[in-house]
This record gives sequence, C-alpha cells and structure tokens, in this order.
Amino acid sequence: MATFSTFKDMFKWNKQLFEDDFNEGKLYTVKHKKDLGNKTEIETNIKVNESSVTSSSHKLSADHKVKGKVSEFGGVSWEAKMADSGKVEYKQDFNYLDKEVEGLEGVIVHHECNLNVVKKGMTNKVGVSWSNDQFKTKNFVSELGSVPVFESENSW
Repeated sequence: MATFSTFKDMFKWNKQLFEDDFNEGKLYTVKHKKDLGNKTEIETNIKVNESSVTSSSHKLSADHKVKGKVSEFGGVSWEAKMADSGKVEYKQDFNYLDKEVEGLEGVIVHHECNLNVVKKGMTNKVGVSWSNDQFKTKNFVSELGSVPVFESENSW
C-alpha cells in the first residue's frame, strides 16, 4: 500500500530545488547546510560523477561555501567559495554609501577576488553599482595580467 506525504510549502521546496540545480548531472550529491545564527551560514557539497565509458572509476569533488552579513558600516554582505580544485572566490558588497551618505542612495561598492592555488594566480575586481526605480548600472575595474579591464553592465 502506498503512503502519501503532505508537502506544506511546495513553492519553497521547488525554489530550493532550482537554487541547488538539483544534482548538476552527478550520480550522487550530498549537501550539508547549517545556519550558524548571527546572519552566517555554511554549506558543504560532495559530488560523485558517473563513471566514464573508458574507466570504471568515479570522480569525487567537494566544495565549501560560507556566507554572512554584518550590520556595521551600513551593512556588509560577504561570500566565500572554496573548491577541491584549488579555486577560491570571495565577494563583498558594502552598503555604507547607500545607507549612511545622503544623496548616494542606491550606491553599493563591490569587491571580488578569485584565487587559483594550483595556477598561483589571483584576480581582483572593484566596482560600484547604482540603481533607482528606472535605471541600474554596475561598473567594475579588474586586472588581467598587467592591463586594467573595465566592465559595465546597464539596464533600464
């Protein structure tokens, strides 16, 4: 005989399913997510790939993510991702200008850093975004070797 379970919030379950991208085509995915309180959460993912046609071995990968928010300085949100391949990504959003400086509402300062331990390389990006009811712009300056690169993204 079949047993049916009641899903209380199907919208939330579907949203989490799409955010997780289910198992990204992996054979097995194990996910551990913990809210540490104080606006900080930690997540660990372990993924096992299907065995390839030429080999019977499975590829195992792991990544780790830490996210948090701080209320000081108008609010700072940050996120760090680390993978077993040696890649580390770090992002920060500073809301000080948006919250504390009159006339600069909607201005957020961004910092992104990508580090590759295996290739011994690091790339930094610094930028500013501004938005109101009708317009949004996000501008970054990054380094690519010794040449600075300007990136701009605009929408209305």
